[in-house]
This record gives sequence, structure tokens and C-alpha cells, in this order.
Amino acid sequence: PQQDSATLFGPKACTHLKEELRLCLLLSDCVKRDRRTPLDCLRDPKADVPAECQAARYNLFICRREQLDNRNRFRGKKGTDTQQKIKTNNKEPVAMPNVFATVGTTSFDALIRRLDSPELHKILCDQLGYHGLVMQIGRGDYEPVAHTARDYPLEGRFSVSYYRFKPSLAADIAAAGLVISHAGAGSVLESLNAGKRLLVVVNDDLMHNHQTELAHRVAR
Repeated sequence: PQQDSATLFGPKACTHLKEELRLCLLLSDCVKRDRRTPLDCLRDPKADVPAECQAARYNLFICRREQLDNRNRFRGKKGTDTQQKIKTNNKEPVAMPNVFATVGTTSFDALIRRLDSPELHKILCDQLGYHGLVMQIGRGDYEPVAHTARDYPLEGRFSVSYYRFKPSLAADIAAAGLVISHAGAGSVLESLNAGKRLLVVVNDDLMHNHQTELAHRVAR
């Protein structure tokens, strides 16, 4: 359905998703090369809009739908199996994870694979003093498995969990001592606004390498 700019970018919920979509569109060829407005680019199915912008638009729609769901208003946002699938090596959920990693609405298997490493977990735990890692893996094909191995060296000392999507990342960002983020504007700005220690990793595999330009912008 068509939406006006106030609906797309107004001061409502899902702020990080709206900002990610807005900046993705501003950096697209449809806006920069063809000199069209972001709204025109979204409305035209033939417009040159990158796949990551389409994914950001879809997840913004999902987030808004969750906000309007009366069951979520009264019962809390429990999510569905496709929107919030969390696996952990703990018997009980970890309330205050020390490290939170996010790839936003895209896929970033290279980052998730690197984070899914007992050697890296040992560095985070023994050298840096963190006690947990939560990964938001988006649309990636790779799902973390290292922490479920029988010989996992940090069992009981370092908790690892992951999920794909949530209506909001605010709680995980607020609970983290360190945020490891892809160079998506929404994730980066939300982490900075929360005053978090932030490590930004550029995903070079994305079309037109928009994240490099975004990283330079938010670093200024």
C-alpha cells in the first residue's frame, strides 16, 4: 500500500528501522542518480531500489504491524517463530548479555561466522571480561552452532544466544556493554543514542557497498 512521507518517517515507533530505510533510499541510484524522492522510488516497482532497502521496508512494515496488534499491547511482544527465534546454551534466558551483535535487516554471514567462534568467545570472556553474547542474524543463511558443541570450553561461564528479528532492538542494546553492528544507519544511531560502546563492521558484500558510505557519514 502507498504511504505518505509522514507515515513512513514520522515520529512513531520502530525509529531505527525508519532511519535505516530512509538513509538506504537516500543513497540509492534511484535518488542519487535519477533525482527522485525516496517516496517516488518506493512507489515505483520499476525503480532502481537495492534489495537491502526493500528488506528494510518489509521489516518496518512488520514492526508497525506488531505495534498495532492488540494482543501485543496487553500481553507484551512475544513475537512469532519466524520473527523471534532464540536459541541459547543456557537453561534459562540471560537477562543482561554483555555483548550484542546486530546485522539489521540484511544478511552478514561473514560477521556471524566470525562471532560464532569459541576462540573469540574466550577473548571476550577471559581478556575483556564479558559474560555473554547475543546475535541478531537477520536474513543470513548461517546459524551459530559453536556454542552447542559438547566440548564448548566456556560452558557455564559464557552464554551465547541468537535470533533473526524483533520489532525493536532497544532492550538488547540497552542491556549490552558492547554493541557490534553492521554499518546500518538505524542500528548505529540507536546504539550511539543509547551511549553504548560501539564496534562497526562494514558489509562489503552488499550491493553498491552502501555501508561504507554510511559508516563514513556517521563517523563524522
